Order: sequence, then structure tokens, then C-alpha cells
Amino acid sequence: MVLGVIDRYLTRQILLASLIAVGVFVGPVILVSLLSHLGEEAFYSSLVWPALASVGPMILFHVLPALVAIAIVWSYGRFAAEGVLTTIYLSGRSTLAAWLPGLGVALGAVVLGYVLTCWVVPRTSGHLHDVLFSLRRGVNPALLKVGVFNQFDHGREVFFFRKYVKHNEVSDVFVREVRPDGEERVFKARFAVFEKQGDESGMFLLNGTVQSFRNGQADARVVAYDRMFVPLNEYGGGRVKRDYTIIDEVPFSDFLADRSKALADPSTAREWTHESINRLAIPLLALLHTWLGLELFSLSRNLGGRRPPRVWLICAGIAGLHFTIIFIVEQTLMDLRAAWVVGGFFLSELMVALFLALRRVGISREPKAAPPVVPVLLGMAGVHSGHAGLAGWDGNVHALAGVRHGDFSSAMSPPRV
Repeated sequence: MVLGVIDRYLTRQILLASLIAVGVFVGPVILVSLLSHLGEEAFYSSLVWPALASVGPMILFHVLPALVAIAIVWSYGRFAAEGVLTTIYLSGRSTLAAWLPGLGVALGAVVLGYVLTCWVVPRTSGHLHDVLFSLRRGVNPALLKVGVFNQFDHGREVFFFRKYVKHNEVSDVFVREVRPDGEERVFKARFAVFEKQGDESGMFLLNGTVQSFRNGQADARVVAYDRMFVPLNEYGGGRVKRDYTIIDEVPFSDFLADRSKALADPSTAREWTHESINRLAIPLLALLHTWLGLELFSLSRNLGGRRPPRVWLICAGIAGLHFTIIFIVEQTLMDLRAAWVVGGFFLSELMVALFLALRRVGISREPKAAPPVVPVLLGMAGVHSGHAGLAGWDGNVHALAGVRHGDFSSAMSPPRV
């Protein structure tokens, strides 16, 4: 009963530490990612919400293994400092039994990682790709920068205005467009108002001119106008639909079914390998990092000395190892040989954790002297520390459980062979 209460306490504390780590770290990373993809102006438009729905799960599954492992190791460092682990060990439980709450949380993080990579991300990543596609195709009014030649679609479209008059109106407008058939159109307008015409989104150019000409033609036609409507879908502000699919949008079953076809083509083999590592291998790092971190933590306790600095060192090592692996995984998009390096990191981490575990088990089986607290406990119980039975007692507290004061002699006697 008592051990069950302790296990629940450890699990709650580890989960709380994990949630704090995720909340503190993931939020700023998502913010930086959105700024790098969309720019500051996107936060004042509706584009931020579909992008956030995609970026959040993508970032979470990348950083979740490291954050959970760090939270678990840090929590066990705190448990050791508070004496909770000593209580567990004195109750007769093994080191592995004391680690079960942490390993259980790590296993839960693995399951959550697979849910994210195999189901959530494929269903949400398209939102970000739609937004980026819209930005590449043209101009969205909410993202225009004042006094700058905003270039889109590899420079084939340029939009400039001097200032905002209202939230949907700008002044001194210049628009240049090169059509696929080679025709070039240049719009100049005193004002531009972004609004709908019927069901079609667009902008009204006021008091301006439009020039149309083709490459190689010396004469350009110039037409003046008082009011001209230009559909925004020509400049990316409308609902432009993508006609292609990114690999991280592919459902998991289809992704596995396309394996042979993808690997047969060198141009798609790198993308498929990169995505397969993300979906199938990255979530496992939560359990692997946790195992290695706890083994290192146990080693540091056996070595003695101050624990907190070693705990922080282990946590920093987990973070460095994890993000090194993530960086190398990204290199598989350029060189397939990076996948072998990733596999080497996984195997090395597994072998080090296994070596430390075997070492720990070997040490735990060596004969040990009675714990320092034994003379104190026996003195409180009225048993002299020189009692002959101590020579054969292994220090198990269970040997004293339920023994009456007058029966300590038999309880402390060595077992008969």
C-alpha cells in the first residue's frame, strides 16, 4: 500500500515536470518557427492559425523525447535529494523497480510520439504547406511590408506601396506582374482598397495606369483608369489550391505502401528515408534517452559526491545528444549516408545504456556490509551492535518487520544451511 502511494507520487511529479518542460520550451520554439516561416506580419493575420495547427505537432514530436527524458532524470535527482529513493531502497525494492514510474512516463511519451508522427502530423502539416504555397505564389495584404518591393513567385510578381491609409487601404501603389505567356503588366495607382467584388476577393486600384507589353516589343500600351478591380488570387491572397502533396502529408498506410517505389528513385529515396526516421525512430528516443540518463544518474550516485551538478550535466548531455541526432537526420535530405550515422548513434546509445545496466546489476550482487543506519536502528530496538547475528545479516529491513523485542536474537541469527 505504501509503495503504491510512493509510485503514484513519483508518477505525478514526473508528469508535472514533463508538462512544465514541454510548456516552457515548445512555446518559444513554435514562435521562432512561425517567425522564420511567415514573418512578423503573419501574426496580425488569419494565416497564423492554420500555420500554428501544423507547426505545433511537428515541433512537439521532435523535442518531446529529449524534454521528457530530461524531466525524468531531473525528477529522480530531486527524489534522491529528498530521501525518497532511500526510502524505496530500504523497503527492499530494486533500482529497476524504483525507476518504473519514470520508465512508464517515457513509454507513454513514445506512444504519444507515434500518435503525432503517424496520424496527427500527416493530417495537419498541409495547413502550413498551404500557407507557404500562398506566400510563394503572391501577395497577401496582411503580409505586405511598407516601403519595400515585396517579391513573390521568384520575382515574377512585385508589390510596393508607400503607406497604409486604413487597415484595408494603401496609397502610392506599384504592382508588376509577368504572365506565363511572356506578357508583362505594370499597375500604378494612387490608392488600393482590399475588398470583395461579389464572392471574389480582390483589390480595387484607384486613379492609376496599367502598362502591358511583351518581351521584344518596343511599344508599350498604357491605359488610364479611375477604378480597376484586380482579383487577389492573381497575387496569392485568394484561395489558391496546391496541385501537389508533400511527403509528411501522406497517411501512414500509404507511406509504407510507397516504400519500394520511393526507394527505387534516387530523387525520392532521400525524402522517404528522412520521413521514415522521423516517423518510426524519433519517438523511440524518449525511452532510450531516459534509460541512458537513469543509468548515468545511478552511476553518479555510486561514485558519490554532490549529485545536483551531475544531474544537470546528464540533462545537458541528453539535450546535446538528441539535437545532434535531429541535425544529422535532416542531413539525410542531402546525403543518404547520414542515415547510417543516425543508426550508429542509436546503436551506440543502446550499447552504452546496456553496458551501464549490466555493470549496475553486477555491483548490486556483490556482498555488502550492513547499511550505516543499521546500528542506529538496532540500538533504538535494544539490540547491541555486537550481536552475533549481525555477522550473517544482510541488512534487509524485512527481517525485522513484525518481530517482537524479545525475539530479535532469533530474527538476527544467520540462516541455517
